[in-house]
Amino acid sequence: MPKYLLTLLAAAAAALILAAPAAAASSDFAGAFTAPERVAPGETFHVTLTSTNTGPSDVIDPLRVTLRVPVVVAVAGYSCGAGGAASDTVAADWRTLTCQYDAGIANGAAGRLDAELSSGTVPIDETIHLLPSLTRESGGIWSALSDGNAANDYPYAIPVPVTRPWSDLWMRAPTAQVAAQSEVEISYSLVNGGPAAGSSGPVTQTGSFSNDVLKPLSATMSGGGACTLAPASWTPTMTVVQCSATGTFAAGEAREVKVRARSGLSGTHAMVMVQTLASPLLDSTPATPLQASTLIQIGDPVGTATGPQETEDAPAELTLPKSKTLTADKHGKVAVPVTCHDDDGCAAHTMKFSGKSGKVKIAGKIKVPALKDGQTVTAKAVLDRKTIKALLKAKVGKVKLTIQSQAGPVKVTVSLKRLR
Repeated sequence: MPKYLLTLLAAAAAALILAAPAAAASSDFAGAFTAPERVAPGETFHVTLTSTNTGPSDVIDPLRVTLRVPVVVAVAGYSCGAGGAASDTVAADWRTLTCQYDAGIANGAAGRLDAELSSGTVPIDETIHLLPSLTRESGGIWSALSDGNAANDYPYAIPVPVTRPWSDLWMRAPTAQVAAQSEVEISYSLVNGGPAAGSSGPVTQTGSFSNDVLKPLSATMSGGGACTLAPASWTPTMTVVQCSATGTFAAGEAREVKVRARSGLSGTHAMVMVQTLASPLLDSTPATPLQASTLIQIGDPVGTATGPQETEDAPAELTLPKSKTLTADKHGKVAVPVTCHDDDGCAAHTMKFSGKSGKVKIAGKIKVPALKDGQTVTAKAVLDRKTIKALLKAKVGKVKLTIQSQAGPVKVTVSLKRLR
């Protein structure tokens, strides 16, 4: 064979060896990511990429886990897993975050990239598209790693929608009982449980009433809302009360609807259905219903005496520290915090307390004033002088008391170390 032909064949063989890619990955790489379902404007959020070698072999070729991020998305920082070297490049409209694993990734190990990003100036209702990838070096060329199993590869893009800040919205159900054959008030509310304030409304609440049991006469809505009354489209025997309000719906705020209505005969029931459309407000817990229905008792239940029904005041609750330990001052006065949890407030009342330490019996009363909804006061439980002397003589350091609160008996520990 001519010498020049042997030379050409040898050169061709060498070129093939140089050009041939390294052996295809003999392991399956599972690509996984974590990212929020949505973010608010300017919100910082975390994204994680992992590429796990699920075997059966080690891969010793250099590998890169990368995340391409639009330049309008701010990068607060990012890091790589063990053995990864970080690099960051910007080209045109994209910023590429890279974690390079020069020694490859062993069977059972994973390459990882963690990034702290911010939605920055991305407008509301736009979607951020993040592009993940796993690449492998062969002959100085980087290309997508092919492991023969596309089912567990990264998606082409990770979508992160930019939305308005969201809140937990929930319905406070209507009044449960009203007097018979009189003008009564039915109230129900939509509550923004936070953490964010809602954007401009409208917030619309719709209540359906049966005229023969509860006939609506007028309605009002807090937050500057306007209400209308109209016959139900499906039956003339029902009235639909629809109230709407616009403006900021602050965290913790309730949009309350009060309906003045004429009630029917005692012993009957009225089913009131209430539903809310709070758009463009976004509810972070859609499982919490934005509708409520209540079977309202009209007057007294059947078989009991008729007449106006007194509404029982909601109980005020003791607001105790986690330890449920209170301290008596040197005069034997014990500060007892009490909080009201009712829209209509809590009436003034008296709570009794009692306890025993050895042969010393303890008893007394705690007077609680009338409270508004959400108001907290410090009531006083006072130990009489005779009891104080007996406790000091017995060298008692603390006692256990039972307070008969409106919500039920509450056991507390009272420290006596300050008694004189």
